[in-house]
Amino acid sequence: MPSKKKPLTHHLSELLELNFAMSNAADVEEICKIAVAQGPSAIGMDRIGIWFLATDDPNSFVGSYGTDESGTLRDERDRRIPITRDIYDDDFFERRIQYRYFPRSRVYDDESNVVGTADLVVAPIWDGRQSIGTLSADTFLSGRSVSEETCQLAAHLARIVGHLVALKRTADVLEQLATTDDLTGVLNRRTGIEFLEHQMRITRRTGTRVTIVFLDLNGFKAINDTHGHAVGDRYLLDFVDRIREVLRESDMVCRMGGDEFMLVLPGSTARSADVVIRRLREAVSRSEVLSRYRSDPWFSYGLAEYAGGNRSVEDLIHTADLRMYEQKREG
Repeated sequence: MPSKKKPLTHHLSELLELNFAMSNAADVEEICKIAVAQGPSAIGMDRIGIWFLATDDPNSFVGSYGTDESGTLRDERDRRIPITRDIYDDDFFERRIQYRYFPRSRVYDDESNVVGTADLVVAPIWDGRQSIGTLSADTFLSGRSVSEETCQLAAHLARIVGHLVALKRTADVLEQLATTDDLTGVLNRRTGIEFLEHQMRITRRTGTRVTIVFLDLNGFKAINDTHGHAVGDRYLLDFVDRIREVLRESDMVCRMGGDEFMLVLPGSTARSADVVIRRLREAVSRSEVLSRYRSDPWFSYGLAEYAGGNRSVEDLIHTADLRMYEQKREG
Protein backbone atom coordinates (compact mmCIF):
# COMPACT_ATOMS: atom_id res chain seq x y z
CA MET A 1 0.00 0.00 0.00
CA PRO A 2 1.50 3.35 -1.01
CA SER A 3 2.59 5.65 1.78
CA LYS A 4 0.49 8.70 2.51
CA LYS A 5 1.71 11.89 0.83
CA LYS A 6 3.41 14.22 3.29
CA PRO A 7 2.00 17.77 3.57
CA LEU A 8 3.99 20.69 2.14
CA THR A 9 4.72 22.05 5.62
CA HIS A 10 6.46 18.77 6.51
CA HIS A 11 8.69 18.96 3.42
CA LEU A 12 9.56 22.60 4.14
CA SER A 13 10.49 21.66 7.70
CA GLU A 14 12.74 18.86 6.40
CA LEU A 15 14.34 21.22 3.91
CA LEU A 16 15.09 23.65 6.73
CA GLU A 17 16.76 20.91 8.77
CA LEU A 18 18.65 19.79 5.68
CA ASN A 19 19.86 23.35 5.14
CA PHE A 20 21.25 23.43 8.69
CA ALA A 21 23.01 20.08 8.19
CA MET A 22 24.61 21.15 4.91
CA SER A 23 25.64 24.53 6.38
CA ASN A 24 27.83 22.67 8.87
CA ALA A 25 29.49 20.53 6.20
CA ALA A 26 33.28 20.61 6.04
CA ASP A 27 33.54 20.94 2.25
CA VAL A 28 31.62 20.94 -1.02
CA GLU A 29 31.78 17.14 -1.25
CA GLU A 30 30.09 16.77 2.14
CA ILE A 31 27.42 19.30 1.18
CA CYS A 32 26.56 17.18 -1.86
CA LYS A 33 26.72 13.94 0.10
CA ILE A 34 24.25 15.20 2.70
CA ALA A 35 21.92 16.59 0.01
CA VAL A 36 21.87 13.27 -1.85
CA ALA A 37 21.41 11.17 1.29
CA GLN A 38 18.72 13.26 3.00
CA GLY A 39 17.26 15.25 0.11
CA PRO A 40 14.90 12.62 -1.34
CA SER A 41 12.85 12.50 1.86
CA ALA A 42 12.81 16.29 2.12
CA ILE A 43 11.43 16.86 -1.38
CA GLY A 44 9.39 13.67 -1.83
CA MET A 45 11.52 11.92 -4.49
CA ASP A 46 13.33 8.57 -4.57
CA ARG A 47 16.81 9.46 -5.81
CA ILE A 48 18.96 12.55 -6.23
CA GLY A 49 22.14 13.19 -8.21
CA ILE A 50 24.29 16.33 -8.22
CA TRP A 51 26.56 17.21 -11.13
CA PHE A 52 28.77 20.24 -11.74
CA LEU A 53 29.91 21.84 -14.97
CA ALA A 54 33.41 20.70 -15.87
CA THR A 55 35.89 23.57 -15.63
CA ASP A 56 37.89 22.25 -18.59
CA ASP A 57 35.01 21.29 -20.90
CA PRO A 58 31.76 23.28 -21.37
CA ASN A 59 30.08 20.19 -22.79
CA SER A 60 30.55 17.90 -19.78
CA PHE A 61 29.32 17.40 -16.24
CA VAL A 62 31.53 16.00 -13.49
CA GLY A 63 29.92 13.99 -10.72
CA SER A 64 29.72 14.42 -6.97
CA TYR A 65 27.35 11.99 -5.29
CA GLY A 66 24.25 10.18 -6.47
CA THR A 67 22.00 7.22 -5.74
CA ASP A 68 22.27 3.87 -7.51
CA GLU A 69 19.44 1.61 -8.71
CA SER A 70 19.06 0.04 -5.25
CA GLY A 71 18.76 3.41 -3.50
CA THR A 72 22.30 3.29 -2.07
CA LEU A 73 24.52 6.37 -1.93
CA ARG A 74 27.07 6.30 -4.75
CA ASP A 75 30.35 8.21 -5.04
CA GLU A 76 30.45 9.62 -8.57
CA ARG A 77 33.35 12.07 -8.19
CA ASP A 78 35.45 10.22 -10.76
CA ARG A 79 32.67 10.22 -13.37
CA ARG A 80 32.12 12.57 -16.29
CA ILE A 81 29.13 12.60 -18.63
CA PRO A 82 28.31 14.65 -21.74
CA ILE A 83 25.72 17.41 -21.42
CA THR A 84 22.48 16.53 -23.20
CA ARG A 85 21.54 19.78 -24.92
CA ASP A 86 17.84 18.99 -25.38
CA ILE A 87 17.60 18.94 -21.57
CA TYR A 88 20.36 21.33 -20.53
CA ASP A 89 19.91 24.18 -22.99
CA ASP A 90 20.48 27.95 -22.67
CA ASP A 91 17.19 28.41 -20.82
CA PHE A 92 18.39 25.93 -18.21
CA PHE A 93 21.90 27.30 -17.71
CA GLU A 94 20.80 30.93 -17.78
CA ARG A 95 18.13 30.02 -15.22
CA ARG A 96 15.19 31.27 -17.22
CA ILE A 97 13.37 28.20 -15.90
CA GLN A 98 13.23 26.98 -12.31
CA TYR A 99 13.18 23.32 -13.31
CA ARG A 100 12.48 20.98 -16.18
CA TYR A 101 10.10 18.07 -15.73
CA PHE A 102 10.09 14.84 -17.77
CA PRO A 103 7.29 12.29 -17.28
CA ARG A 104 7.97 8.60 -17.48
CA SER A 105 8.35 8.47 -21.24
CA ARG A 106 11.96 9.53 -21.68
CA VAL A 107 15.26 7.65 -21.78
CA TYR A 108 17.35 9.46 -19.19
CA ASP A 109 19.07 7.00 -16.87
CA ASP A 110 22.62 6.82 -18.22
CA GLU A 111 23.45 3.71 -16.16
CA SER A 112 20.60 1.39 -17.12
CA ASN A 113 18.74 3.27 -19.89
CA VAL A 114 15.43 2.43 -18.25
CA VAL A 115 12.51 3.63 -20.38
CA GLY A 116 9.19 4.82 -19.01
CA THR A 117 9.58 3.71 -15.41
CA ALA A 118 10.02 6.99 -13.55
CA ASP A 119 9.46 10.73 -13.54
CA LEU A 120 12.50 12.99 -13.70
CA VAL A 121 13.04 16.58 -12.54
CA VAL A 122 16.22 18.56 -13.26
CA ALA A 123 16.93 21.96 -11.72
CA PRO A 124 19.85 24.35 -12.24
CA ILE A 125 22.30 24.74 -9.38
CA TRP A 126 22.80 28.51 -9.20
CA ASP A 127 25.57 30.20 -7.22
CA GLY A 128 23.97 33.65 -7.32
CA ARG A 129 25.76 34.71 -10.51
CA GLN A 130 25.60 31.73 -12.84
CA SER A 131 24.59 28.10 -13.16
CA ILE A 132 27.32 25.77 -11.92
CA GLY A 133 25.59 22.43 -12.34
CA THR A 134 22.40 20.44 -12.10
CA LEU A 135 20.38 18.60 -9.49
CA SER A 136 18.39 15.68 -10.85
CA ALA A 137 15.70 13.84 -8.91
CA ASP A 138 13.56 10.90 -9.97
CA THR A 139 11.02 8.30 -8.82
CA PHE A 140 12.94 5.35 -10.19
CA LEU A 141 12.41 3.18 -7.09
CA SER A 142 8.68 3.74 -6.60
CA GLY A 143 7.55 4.62 -10.12
CA ARG A 144 5.08 7.17 -8.76
CA SER A 145 4.13 10.36 -10.56
CA VAL A 146 5.59 13.71 -9.59
CA SER A 147 3.46 16.78 -8.80
CA GLU A 148 4.29 20.40 -9.57
CA GLU A 149 4.74 20.94 -5.83
CA THR A 150 7.44 18.25 -5.77
CA CYS A 151 9.17 19.85 -8.76
CA GLN A 152 9.21 23.18 -6.91
CA LEU A 153 10.73 21.49 -3.84
CA ALA A 154 13.47 19.95 -6.01
CA ALA A 155 14.22 23.37 -7.52
CA HIS A 156 14.33 24.88 -4.03
CA LEU A 157 16.83 22.24 -2.88
CA ALA A 158 18.99 22.99 -5.94
CA ARG A 159 19.03 26.68 -4.97
CA ILE A 160 20.04 25.80 -1.40
CA VAL A 161 22.87 23.58 -2.66
CA GLY A 162 24.08 26.29 -5.04
CA HIS A 163 24.07 28.93 -2.31
CA LEU A 164 25.99 26.77 0.16
CA VAL A 165 28.51 25.56 -2.44
CA ALA A 166 29.19 29.19 -3.44
CA LEU A 167 29.70 30.20 0.20
CA LYS A 168 32.04 27.28 0.80
CA ARG A 169 34.09 27.92 -2.33
CA THR A 170 34.40 31.62 -1.43
CA ALA A 171 35.50 30.72 2.10
CA ASP A 172 38.09 28.29 0.69
CA VAL A 173 39.48 30.98 -1.63
CA LEU A 174 39.68 33.51 1.21
CA GLU A 175 41.39 30.96 3.45
CA GLN A 176 43.90 30.15 0.73
CA LEU A 177 44.62 33.85 0.18
CA ALA A 178 45.16 34.30 3.91
CA THR A 179 47.44 31.29 4.37
CA THR A 180 49.46 30.96 1.16
CA ASP A 181 52.13 32.94 -0.63
CA ASP A 182 50.73 34.68 -3.71
CA LEU A 183 53.56 33.78 -6.08
CA THR A 184 54.62 30.27 -5.12
CA GLY A 185 51.41 28.84 -3.65
CA VAL A 186 53.20 27.45 -0.58
CA LEU A 187 52.23 28.50 2.93
CA ASN A 188 53.09 32.04 3.92
CA ARG A 189 55.36 32.95 6.85
CA ARG A 190 52.61 33.31 9.46
CA THR A 191 50.92 30.03 8.61
CA GLY A 192 54.25 28.21 8.37
CA ILE A 193 55.21 29.35 11.87
CA GLU A 194 51.81 28.25 13.18
CA PHE A 195 52.41 24.82 11.64
CA LEU A 196 55.82 24.64 13.32
CA GLU A 197 54.34 25.62 16.70
CA HIS A 198 51.78 22.82 16.32
CA GLN A 199 54.49 20.27 15.51
CA MET A 200 56.53 21.39 18.52
CA ARG A 201 53.50 20.82 20.77
CA ILE A 202 53.13 17.31 19.30
CA THR A 203 56.84 16.69 19.95
CA ARG A 204 56.51 17.71 23.60
CA ARG A 205 53.48 15.47 24.02
CA THR A 206 54.76 12.38 22.21
CA GLY A 207 58.54 12.54 22.64
CA THR A 208 59.20 12.55 18.90
CA ARG A 209 61.43 14.98 16.96
CA VAL A 210 60.89 17.77 14.48
CA THR A 211 63.60 19.44 12.40
CA ILE A 212 63.43 22.66 10.44
CA VAL A 213 65.56 23.63 7.45
CA PHE A 214 66.14 27.23 6.42
CA LEU A 215 66.89 27.65 2.70
CA ASP A 216 68.25 30.72 0.96
CA LEU A 217 68.82 30.96 -2.79
CA ASN A 218 72.37 32.01 -3.60
CA GLY A 219 72.75 34.85 -6.09
CA PHE A 220 69.04 35.39 -6.51
CA LYS A 221 69.27 39.20 -6.40
CA ALA A 222 71.79 39.16 -9.23
CA ILE A 223 69.48 36.98 -11.32
CA ASN A 224 66.61 39.42 -10.71
CA ASP A 225 68.75 42.45 -11.50
CA THR A 226 70.31 40.94 -14.63
CA HIS A 227 67.41 39.07 -16.20
CA GLY A 228 64.34 40.79 -14.74
CA HIS A 229 61.61 39.86 -12.28
CA ALA A 230 59.79 37.55 -14.71
CA VAL A 231 62.87 35.31 -14.85
CA GLY A 232 63.30 35.66 -11.10
CA ASP A 233 59.71 34.54 -10.49
CA ARG A 234 60.16 31.55 -12.80
CA TYR A 235 63.39 30.70 -10.96
CA LEU A 236 61.59 30.76 -7.59
CA LEU A 237 58.70 28.67 -8.87
CA ASP A 238 61.02 26.03 -10.27
CA PHE A 239 62.93 25.89 -6.99
CA VAL A 240 59.66 25.35 -5.11
CA ASP A 241 58.77 22.53 -7.51
CA ARG A 242 62.10 20.85 -6.69
CA ILE A 243 61.35 21.19 -2.96
CA ARG A 244 57.92 19.61 -3.36
CA GLU A 245 59.56 16.78 -5.28
CA VAL A 246 61.63 15.67 -2.27
CA LEU A 247 59.21 16.28 0.61
CA ARG A 248 56.90 13.75 2.21
CA GLU A 249 53.18 14.37 2.48
CA SER A 250 53.59 15.17 6.20
CA ASP A 251 56.33 17.76 5.56
CA MET A 252 55.70 21.46 5.01
CA VAL A 253 57.37 24.27 3.08
CA CYS A 254 56.64 27.95 3.57
CA ARG A 255 58.07 31.12 2.07
CA MET A 256 59.62 33.22 4.83
CA GLY A 257 60.16 36.16 2.49
CA GLY A 258 62.05 37.02 -0.69
CA ASP A 259 64.25 34.05 -1.57
CA GLU A 260 64.08 32.37 1.87
CA PHE A 261 62.07 29.24 2.62
CA MET A 262 61.54 27.08 5.67
CA LEU A 263 60.97 23.33 5.63
CA VAL A 264 59.31 21.68 8.63
CA LEU A 265 60.02 17.94 8.81
CA PRO A 266 57.89 16.25 11.51
CA GLY A 267 59.42 13.11 13.02
CA SER A 268 62.83 13.89 11.49
CA THR A 269 66.22 14.37 13.09
CA ALA A 270 68.95 16.65 11.78
CA ARG A 271 70.63 13.59 10.26
CA SER A 272 67.53 12.56 8.31
CA ALA A 273 67.06 16.20 7.27
CA ASP A 274 70.53 16.03 5.70
CA VAL A 275 69.18 13.28 3.46
CA VAL A 276 66.40 15.63 2.33
CA ILE A 277 69.00 18.31 1.52
CA ARG A 278 71.05 15.83 -0.52
CA ARG A 279 67.94 14.84 -2.49
CA LEU A 280 67.09 18.50 -3.02
CA ARG A 281 70.56 19.20 -4.42
CA GLU A 282 70.13 16.29 -6.83
CA ALA A 283 66.67 17.52 -7.86
CA VAL A 284 67.93 21.08 -8.39
CA SER A 285 70.88 19.85 -10.48
CA ARG A 286 68.37 18.30 -12.91
CA SER A 287 66.49 21.59 -13.33
CA GLU A 288 67.09 23.27 -16.69
CA VAL A 289 65.68 26.56 -15.37
CA LEU A 290 67.93 26.77 -12.33
CA SER A 291 71.04 25.50 -14.12
CA ARG A 292 70.56 28.03 -16.89
CA TYR A 293 71.19 30.97 -14.57
CA ARG A 294 73.41 29.55 -11.83
CA SER A 295 75.72 26.67 -10.98
CA ASP A 296 76.13 24.81 -7.70
CA PRO A 297 75.80 25.83 -4.88
CA TRP A 298 72.26 26.95 -5.74
CA PHE A 299 71.23 27.43 -2.13
CA SER A 300 72.52 27.69 1.44
CA TYR A 301 70.79 26.02 4.35
CA GLY A 302 70.72 25.74 8.13
CA LEU A 303 69.21 23.00 10.33
CA ALA A 304 67.69 23.09 13.80
CA GLU A 305 66.35 20.00 15.55
CA TYR A 306 63.75 20.10 18.33
CA ALA A 307 63.39 17.19 20.76
CA GLY A 308 61.15 18.78 23.39
CA GLY A 309 61.69 21.11 26.32
CA ASN A 310 60.98 24.79 26.81
CA ARG A 311 62.71 26.03 23.70
CA SER A 312 60.57 28.60 21.84
CA VAL A 313 59.64 28.59 18.19
CA GLU A 314 61.48 31.91 17.77
CA ASP A 315 64.68 30.40 19.19
CA LEU A 316 64.46 27.37 16.88
CA ILE A 317 63.94 29.57 13.83
CA HIS A 318 66.79 31.88 14.88
CA THR A 319 69.16 28.91 15.20
CA ALA A 320 68.37 27.58 11.73
CA ASP A 321 68.55 31.08 10.24
CA LEU A 322 71.93 31.75 11.88
CA ARG A 323 73.40 28.46 10.64
CA MET A 324 72.17 29.20 7.13
CA TYR A 325 73.92 32.58 7.07
CA GLU A 326 77.09 31.05 8.51
CA GLN A 327 77.14 28.62 5.59
CA LYS A 328 76.39 31.44 3.16
CA ARG A 329 79.33 33.52 4.47
CA GLU A 330 81.60 30.49 4.13
CA GLY A 331 80.67 30.28 0.46
